[in-house]
Amino acid sequence: MKTILNDERLGLSEAMLSHLNDVATQARRAFTILFEVQSVDDNVVTIVAEQHIPFHENTMTAEQISNVTKELFESYLPGKSLQIRPVIYEQSPPIRAPKESTK
Repeated sequence: MKTILNDERLGLSEAMLSHLNDVATQARRAFTILFEVQSVDDNVVTIVAEQHIPFHENTMTAEQISNVTKELFESYLPGKSLQIRPVIYEQSPPIRAPKESTK
C-alpha cells in the first residue's frame, strides 16, 4: 500500500521521493496516517492527511495530524506553503440489533 498518494505531483527526484515515502511509512506505522497530495500550485501544496483505525487507541486531533504532516513534508518542499487538510478518525457507534416487537 502506498503511503503518499499522488506523490509524483511534488516534482521531487526519485531519491527524495523514496526518502520521503520511507519517513511517511514510519508515520503510517506510528499514527496510521495516510497522505494524499491533492494539488501543487506555484507556492502552495495541498495535502490531505487521514488517520485510519488506530491500532493502539492513539487517536489524534486535527491539530496533531496537521503538525505531523507539516513536520514530515516541510523539509522536502522549501519555499512552498503547506495547506494541510486533516481528517480525524471517528469510531462509529456500535450497531444494535432491532428490538423485538411485543404484541
